[in-house]
Amino acid sequence: MNQLVRNILFNMKTNIKLFFFGLIGLMTSCTKHTCTIEGVVDNAKAGDTLIISRIAESNFLPTDTILLDKDGKFMLKESCDSVTIATYFYYSQEEDVIYSDLFFIEEGNIKIKVGLDGSTTGTLNNDLYQGLKESLYRISEQMDSVYRSIANTANDSDEPTTPNEQDEARLAELDIEYNRTINNFVRTNIALPVGYYTFILCSNMFDSEEIIELCGQIDPAYRESRIVKYLLEEAENSSTISEGETLYLPPMTSIDGATIDIMEIVAANRLTLIDCWASWCGPCMEEMPNVVALYETYHKKGLEIIGISFDEDAENWKAAIENFGAKWIHVSELKAWENIMTQEYGVTSIPFTILLGPDGSVIATRLRGDELEVIVKGILD
Repeated sequence: MNQLVRNILFNMKTNIKLFFFGLIGLMTSCTKHTCTIEGVVDNAKAGDTLIISRIAESNFLPTDTILLDKDGKFMLKESCDSVTIATYFYYSQEEDVIYSDLFFIEEGNIKIKVGLDGSTTGTLNNDLYQGLKESLYRISEQMDSVYRSIANTANDSDEPTTPNEQDEARLAELDIEYNRTINNFVRTNIALPVGYYTFILCSNMFDSEEIIELCGQIDPAYRESRIVKYLLEEAENSSTISEGETLYLPPMTSIDGATIDIMEIVAANRLTLIDCWASWCGPCMEEMPNVVALYETYHKKGLEIIGISFDEDAENWKAAIENFGAKWIHVSELKAWENIMTQEYGVTSIPFTILLGPDGSVIATRLRGDELEVIVKGILD
């Protein structure tokens, strides 16, 4: 599970500094109860040590150094008047590998297995977090299987091998499932420490309106934490684009290298949808079939779409467009978040949509799916 935890920590593009100072809110008051931590370290030798660190003052500080017995077993028992995030750390000299994972110290009997197939179970937050990791691990294994198949094909061929359409479609499907799993987990468990923790860690997966919504659902004990205040402030000020104003977007570079006069295209159509997205953005990939369906239904009635990508990798950008059959106009600076939409217009979460009239007036922003189609249908039908 260690690699999976690293994926959650780093692949979600989360600001780790914000994560640390946000964790201070993850301690909830309750009456004093007993917490028992029983564990076993695979292949440990008598005299080996396991280190447990707990969150304190915006950082993980070592609090326990445990001497393991000959069977690698250990036990801690203490009073528990809060839910605290902790980590364990064990270095196996024999295997030359570090085993580390996060867990929740809370009332009850916590069972920890340290090793290649490590797990932490026995209490509410630990069971939920373990279930999330196992779900994500299964999806990651399916992704790895596709990549191994591609690699094996490459080894059998003298020619360079790229993923075929079926492989690309499967990887895109699994990526959507991965992100949907995290999204659903956060929404279901947002009032619990494990849900709050996952939300803070993966906040980049949610748009501004979702962040505002979720912050309103967290336990009141967490709402005064600096991370929540920061996320709310960023969400509420995420875009300087408002309905009714006239928007001007400068020319941008298309997928084939041509310069596209965006406002000229806007003026030539009854409606233009500006769709800010990226191939690495799970919610964007999940929304893409809806955008394709909208284009196929309303393009001949006067709707044009201009996709502005927040990608850096041109090949990934082009592959996503081809995979979904997104036949509208595509432009990108290939600068990720260092682009004009973020720097000049405050677009700090994607997907982000802007619906424009032919004079460049902003009709609506942040619409998706059925809500977007209702507005388009009402204007073009």
